Amino acid sequence: MARFLKAFFSFSVCLIGLCALTLESPNVVLAKDGSCDSKVIIDDAKNGIVRVKNVFDPMESSGGAGIIIDPKGYILTNRHIIASADKARKKRVLVILKNGKRLVGEVLKVDSKEDLALIKVDPRQCELCEKHSFIFGDSDLLRVATKIYTIGHPFDFLWTVSHGMIAALPRDFSGKFSSQESTMIQTDTVSNPGNSGGILITECGDFVGVNTLMVGSVHQGHSGIGFAIPSNVAKKFFREALSENIKTKKEIQSPWLGIKVKELAYDEFQRLAQRNGSITLNSLLIVGVSDKSSAEKANLKVGDVVVRANDKAFFQGAIDFAQYVNSRAIGDVIVLHIVKKDYGVLRMVSIGIEETPSELDIKTEDPPPTENPTPSLGISFYMLALEPEVLQHAMEINPVAQAHHFMIQDVFFGTPAEKADLRKGDIIIAYDGKKTGNIEVFLEHIFLKKEKNEDVLLIILRGKTTLRISVMLK
Repeated sequence: MARFLKAFFSFSVCLIGLCALTLESPNVVLAKDGSCDSKVIIDDAKNGIVRVKNVFDPMESSGGAGIIIDPKGYILTNRHIIASADKARKKRVLVILKNGKRLVGEVLKVDSKEDLALIKVDPRQCELCEKHSFIFGDSDLLRVATKIYTIGHPFDFLWTVSHGMIAALPRDFSGKFSSQESTMIQTDTVSNPGNSGGILITECGDFVGVNTLMVGSVHQGHSGIGFAIPSNVAKKFFREALSENIKTKKEIQSPWLGIKVKELAYDEFQRLAQRNGSITLNSLLIVGVSDKSSAEKANLKVGDVVVRANDKAFFQGAIDFAQYVNSRAIGDVIVLHIVKKDYGVLRMVSIGIEETPSELDIKTEDPPPTENPTPSLGISFYMLALEPEVLQHAMEINPVAQAHHFMIQDVFFGTPAEKADLRKGDIIIAYDGKKTGNIEVFLEHIFLKKEKNEDVLLIILRGKTTLRISVMLK
């Protein structure tokens, strides 16, 4: 019955109830019309959900759900469910399987920030662990309105299934309803006490989240808003918990750079982009740097601008940046492309990811005011390779367009670019006889031309037309 749980398939894209599977998953249960048979799948998924209770603590008998994630007896749940057991000397909880069997579980690891805990039972006594363990789906592939199900034990009504859809992605949870500082999946499924630690699953059987809490109180009843920890966050926690280099650590630390960032307001974008054309509306302004952090050691300062990372073209805001950092492992090195506030030049800065300090204190500051710089060109632009869909559209209009060309995102009023009639949507394919492809080299060239009061000759694609435009940088 749990054939789908053992299938090794990527995330299923479900549209209007019809799931398109990559058929490395031949054991997924399908209906006659070829869609996922969600009734069979969800019913069988109950066998991979356990009940977790703190009955070994005489002062505490609350509990919630847990998810079997490995045949070796590993079970994932919320830290707040086993909080008292975590503080106890023996760190044990009661685990109840779907077949009624009761096992003693040992609390192995916890992450207070993400509200996750890892429990282990004896796999020899857990026959359901072998047959019904879940594999992690890819929560990054979720979309708003995706149909999902939850399985838990609301008000001790055991193995209850609720259904709904993804209501919002991602949802910044910092300081709103609990001490958690992560980003969450927001759903409209019915969430009540006892659902915590249960699974968030698609109709095709993909494990995409761990239910963690609801908004509202027991007395108010169901609020219609529930939250789940993304499966990619849970997967990272599980892998770190098993890794050799942290076997002696009980508390899993979250990755950390030591900076706070915020989205650029449009007036800030206009002012900063005139300093350096690589700054876009997707860039992020650093508003806090922690003492003795990797960021401080790398000489990052309040007022610097994060343009992109080594393998991340654009950030869709501060939440996306936090998720990106959190997806990395402690000890990894991120290469950030930073526009320095002092001299407006783009630099690549390597920063090591550290453990989050136990006492975290990053003071947020208002960036120091900067003088409006004399615009060297007066455009904001990006490389087409960073936006595949824009590149494809540009190539359909004019086959000359290539991935290494520069797309003009904005032209600022009163600047040399505006006076030369450069326009938003123009594509720079060459400058002064040089090919585009390296943003830093292009910006340095423009800077030197400006210093010498010389013009720069740009070769531009505008629709199907190729133009030669000379820009006066005096």
